[in-house]
Amino acid sequence: MTAVCDSCRHVIRNLYSHNMTAVQQALDAEHIDFSRDGRFDTPGHSALYSTYTLMDVKSSLIVASQLVKVTETTSSQAMEKEGLIRCRREVEDAGVCIGSLTTDQHIMIAPYMRKEWTELTHYFDLWHIAKNLKKKLCEFASVAANRVVGHWSETIIRHLYHVVVNTEPGNSLTAVKLRPILERKGLIDAVSKAGRLATTELESFHAEINRNAPKMEGFSNSGMLSWFVLKL
Repeated sequence: MTAVCDSCRHVIRNLYSHNMTAVQQALDAEHIDFSRDGRFDTPGHSALYSTYTLMDVKSSLIVASQLVKVTETTSSQAMEKEGLIRCRREVEDAGVCIGSLTTDQHIMIAPYMRKEWTELTHYFDLWHIAKNLKKKLCEFASVAANRVVGHWSETIIRHLYHVVVNTEPGNSLTAVKLRPILERKGLIDAVSKAGRLATTELESFHAEINRNAPKMEGFSNSGMLSWFVLKL
């Protein structure tokens, strides 16, 4: 990638700061529902950068974002947690009141939310739960004796969506309704936290960045930040 000149970098960062301040000041709701997603610059578990973003679900506006470098954390997996911590600090400093946060089931995010951000309502993205469930059903049905389960997988997924959409978020009854079908503890725990909001639009935004900043190419810190800001 062509190096970003100092003057361009200065203009881009000023524009970003101005836009983020304007968006944060425009949010006047007492409890705003956010979704979050982390985008890594490379596939697999050897990423150098992670772009972490918070989106207001109602308006689809990006409210906070942080670029984390792996050398600032203990590992590439730890970048998502660090990104969330920084985004939390950014929105709290701006006086934005978060009502709920919808995330995927990242192994470091869930414990952090449970222990360090207890006052916030935390939901798991239903699409990710359904994707994980379908994968496990397919694995189970790959054994000849369990092949019949494969014919029921789509029905089970539809039932999962039906149960979550028609039950109040956070109600343990959601998991109870599915327990006769699935007795896997990890899935049951995830379903009990499933919400009606989603991270879909935010992930689509991160996918747009990939068009200009492909994961198979290396970028500098300023280059990665500039491509992200220009997409806002």
